[in-house]
Amino acid sequence: GKGITFYGNGSGDHGIFGHNSAGAASDDIRINSYHNVHINLDSNSNNSNDTTFFDISQHGGTGTLGASLFTVRGDGKVGIGTTVPTTALTIRKAIASAAYGQQASMIEFKSYYAGYDTETVKSAIYSGVSNQGTLNTEGGYMAFHVNNNGTMAEKLRIEKSGNVGIGTTAPLGKVDIQY
Repeated sequence: GKGITFYGNGSGDHGIFGHNSAGAASDDIRINSYHNVHINLDSNSNNSNDTTFFDISQHGGTGTLGASLFTVRGDGKVGIGTTVPTTALTIRKAIASAAYGQQASMIEFKSYYAGYDTETVKSAIYSGVSNQGTLNTEGGYMAFHVNNNGTMAEKLRIEKSGNVGIGTTAPLGKVDIQY
């Protein structure tokens, strides 16, 4: 078959071994596809943020990295869109507009009946910057959207105040239900 086969050196060492630009042994294993993807595996976590064991980033060109796509830190925390996850899973994504009240789809669910309509998003969890009350970029909300025959729409929102809206994007009380 085709592929790459690795053999040990007789002393029990097996695997892929990295070398830096000067030819010295390195603990990092890097795969670069210039202007596309950069993959880094750091065996002893000695890189700049001192905690990343595995990272996939956009490659920004010779000697530079672009945005992080996926990071696994030594403490088990996973980041999507960030190299600094603060919990077991941190997802970071820019909203489409800098306006208050805008949102970004953070998690999409594509459940399906086997063999039918496998790619339609059936529901999603959105996160956004709140336009309720005092405006600041730290105030957020979470919204739950569902698909109704091809149209995604927000059905439930939890605002930064703790107010919950069902059928409304601007809940006025602890629980605000609109028909």
